[in-house]
Amino acid sequence: TSTRSALRILLEDKKELTSALETVNRFVLRDSTAGSFVTMFICMYRPADRGLSYVNCGHTPSLLISADGVSELAEGGTVLGAFDGVDYPLTTINLARGDLILIYTDGLTEARSLSGELFGYERLMEMAQELRGMGATDALEKIKETLFSFSRHTHQSDDITLIVLGAT
Repeated sequence: TSTRSALRILLEDKKELTSALETVNRFVLRDSTAGSFVTMFICMYRPADRGLSYVNCGHTPSLLISADGVSELAEGGTVLGAFDGVDYPLTTINLARGDLILIYTDGLTEARSLSGELFGYERLMEMAQELRGMGATDALEKIKETLFSFSRHTHQSDDITLIVLGAT
């Protein structure tokens, strides 16, 4: 919560994203207990030109799902609060109409079936291929259906957070 609040204040003050992340990294490093850190994927989307600028701070790589295939959005820096002096470079890409961005937590790939099998990264990538050409809402529903079918509502040990962004 404090990380999110600090970032919001810095960005409200029109501070540039990479500079804001470097400042937040110092705050988290200073104020956290040993071994504590924050992962984050943060992005800004410009609908006018379908530009997406992002930084991955040690988070599970978000996925770009396009007509050409599926790729990871992994560029960025390490987790926030672990090391001093880390750079968080901004990456900017141009999306095509219909591209999807899937942002997710590791609880998705670590979801288990009744037999204890992990949903896993390979299954996620196979599913992502099936999302090509779908709208964001339909893609999110497909992911939820696939995951619930796999896990059969088995108790999960980690949270599962999903965000699907669609370029229009």
